[in-house]
Amino acid sequence: MTRLRVDILILLLGATCVLAADNSSTVVPTSTEKPMTTSTTTAASTSTATSSSSTSSSMAPVKSTTMAPMKSTTMPPGPTPTPTASPVPDPPQTFSIKNSDGDYCLKLNSSIELLVEYTNGTGNNDMKTVTIPMRNGMENNGASFCDKPTNGTSGENYTSVLVVDWTSNSGNSYSIQFLFTEDTKKGSNYWALDIMKVTLNTSSSDFPHFNNQSGVQHPYIFTEIFKNDFNRSYQCNSEMEYTLSALPGMTVTVRLQYFQAQVFSFKNSTTGEFDNARRCDKDLRGSKIVPIAVGAALAGLVIVVLIAYLIGRFKSRRQSSYEALS
Repeated sequence: MTRLRVDILILLLGATCVLAADNSSTVVPTSTEKPMTTSTTTAASTSTATSSSSTSSSMAPVKSTTMAPMKSTTMPPGPTPTPTASPVPDPPQTFSIKNSDGDYCLKLNSSIELLVEYTNGTGNNDMKTVTIPMRNGMENNGASFCDKPTNGTSGENYTSVLVVDWTSNSGNSYSIQFLFTEDTKKGSNYWALDIMKVTLNTSSSDFPHFNNQSGVQHPYIFTEIFKNDFNRSYQCNSEMEYTLSALPGMTVTVRLQYFQAQVFSFKNSTTGEFDNARRCDKDLRGSKIVPIAVGAALAGLVIVVLIAYLIGRFKSRRQSSYEALS
């Protein structure tokens, strides 16, 4: 049966090829010629037809068009954006006061900036940052002092004051005062930074168009800024900001960083080295983050291992029970 089908297909293919050959060899006349009367006329007609045929079949030469190569244009590289650097605080400076015996009674290290925001003549707010220049001898020894009785007589409370004066690049004068108090009554034995006061000239060229140029101002903060134990220094590397009492149209903020201070009592008052420091709360919060993160990661790892152990133990017991049944 299969052999018969193959023979039939071969016959059909052969017939198709024959039909195709016949169609390709058949010429379809395009026109009907009239009968010629003489052989001469026939020859002339034939030559004329041949000439016209050859004329119509000759094609005009085609012009080749060559495309001009396109020029590649290289765009110049754009300007590289300059990264904005985060502000870096000035390095800390050291200010100190000695008593009449030549011993250290007050020492303060800190980077100090004044942020002055004021309202100009158009009603908008401007900001001026005032930094203390890196210079020695800016302590005002005439206004600074140590271990004075708070009430003017000898008693249990004493006061020490550090006054730092400087001149800005524009020639304007500034001053900042730190007032420390000592309290030894009833065995408390602590010292504290109670007052910070800033003196500035609001009519200076550092505050152009300030709408309240009344002259010298003394904004201050009166509070117990921090308290510390005797024979210990107070240290805070974190940034601390204190906004002083606002003037009309002006706000002064004192920014301290890398701060360390000790007053009244030093274990070695000759060299003035800082004693063991008590750290501020900001420093302590920052130092606790890493141990907490490490502890949490270890606890998570222990839990994962314990779960993996329990799953493996459960699978092994289940497999052993299947083997026992079989």
